[in-house]
Amino acid sequence: GSVCSPTPPDGGACNSLEPSGPQIPIACSSATMPIPTGGTIVDGTYVLAQETFYGAGCPQGEQDRNTWLVCGTTWQTAQEYTPVGSPVQDHWYNLNVNAVGTGLQVQGICGFTQNLTFHYDATPTTLTLYVGGGTAPGTGRVDLYNKQ
Repeated sequence: GSVCSPTPPDGGACNSLEPSGPQIPIACSSATMPIPTGGTIVDGTYVLAQETFYGAGCPQGEQDRNTWLVCGTTWQTAQEYTPVGSPVQDHWYNLNVNAVGTGLQVQGICGFTQNLTFHYDATPTTLTLYVGGGTAPGTGRVDLYNKQ
């Protein structure tokens, strides 16, 4: 099998990942957010392919470019996002992540120190993160990543 190695810190950043792939605009949908199904998350590098916001309050015009490196329970991310009317904002995070059912228990260890829970879907070639942000049940953002 392959060896999975987190990247080292880079000049004050938590890791040396670079966001890759194109800027992805957030798509808006009036439908109810899908139900997460969980699955087995495969180690590897995942690049953002699609973002959909379900419900009212969609941040139209925002574009994002995110990359995740998944190595068991050690995850790293490099995120670049451009909210409407704001300059590009870059973030690097290192996280401890444990899958429980269809949820991911996320503990920030570099870049932020929050504890969060996301839901997810996983196949051998994709990872879908239900990152929330909606103001009502069944609303929020769902991000689809392709394994590289």
